Amino acid sequence: MLKKLLKTESTLNSYFIEREDEVRGLTLGILSGNNVLFLGPPGVSKSLLVNSWASLIKDTNYFGWLVNRFSTPEELFGPYSLKGLENDEYKRITDGKLPDSHVGFIDEVFKCNSGVLNALLSVLNERTFYNNGKAVKTPILTVVGASNELPEESDNLEAMYDRFQLKYMVSRIQEPSNFSKLMKLKNGFEGNTTLSLSDIHAAKAQAMEVQISDEMVDLLTELREKLKEENIDVTDRTYMFSKKLLKAEAYMNGKSEVTEEDFEILQNAFWSEPGQKKTVYSTILNTVNPAKSKVLDIYYDATDLFEDLMASKKDNIESTEKSMEAVIKLKDAKKSLRGHYLDAKKNGQDYKIVQKYEKKVDIYLNKVYAECLEVSF
Repeated sequence: MLKKLLKTESTLNSYFIEREDEVRGLTLGILSGNNVLFLGPPGVSKSLLVNSWASLIKDTNYFGWLVNRFSTPEELFGPYSLKGLENDEYKRITDGKLPDSHVGFIDEVFKCNSGVLNALLSVLNERTFYNNGKAVKTPILTVVGASNELPEESDNLEAMYDRFQLKYMVSRIQEPSNFSKLMKLKNGFEGNTTLSLSDIHAAKAQAMEVQISDEMVDLLTELREKLKEENIDVTDRTYMFSKKLLKAEAYMNGKSEVTEEDFEILQNAFWSEPGQKKTVYSTILNTVNPAKSKVLDIYYDATDLFEDLMASKKDNIESTEKSMEAVIKLKDAKKSLRGHYLDAKKNGQDYKIVQKYEKKVDIYLNKVYAECLEVSF
């Protein structure tokens, strides 16, 4: 089953450029039963990605809907049965609606009103829909929400927000070479169905058989305390769901037991606002992989330097001297990352992330040369 899932991810990644993390997030959501939230501007393929993933599972019921403040429960859960009303039964016909789906997608999810919200919460958390006063189990594997913005505190949507355990900031294509690839793609995703629902359920069962040792539980407890020191508030519900998430991640990494490396996926589960992302990831790495944390610090410093310079340029206060100073520091950062890359490769450790950050710093350098110093290569 693992090979089939990895092949499915590869198929999606070949079309959806710079969406590897989001593709893996959908896979983990399906395997662990967690819900996924995509935050990002319009036009970044949030809905198309979810629909395409679902299309690769044979006989899957997919439900997608754009909600707004005027949406009614009928739109998501189906109309009341007229025959049932004649018998004083308030029973909805859910065929083709969210309770009948395996993969659900709700666009602009935070714009739904209280009438939709109340019924949606139990579907998101317990996979249960109350129909005519009776609890009905749904076949839902995962529900994906999408939004252009986070909910306001005044919206009273904290309960719904907390039920999306995996959260991703989806941005526009960043690297020029990847944008060129995007422009050369054929219109419309085309992928062969390689998975069945029975395959998915078998994979879910295998993933949940992955073991979490007492040592890993202690590590999770240590991480919780460190996050509290950073004023990062993670709910108990999220921690409970994180166990399934860790198992699913370990399974996708071909392991039968959760290890420290799998904890990195929690960077997509433990933040509640975008400004916390860096702190959460740094805290996780400091806890489980201090050496990798140093690499992240180098990259974050380089990113802050670059963004500060670009902001100065936008405000017309950027100078040649400041640009040259940035070039020197970015070169030093790139050199340091190259050293960490060679050490990791020599010691048989994961070096791909170091390579990724080195490449990004190189992009920063080229932009400083081109946009600030007007030097081309």
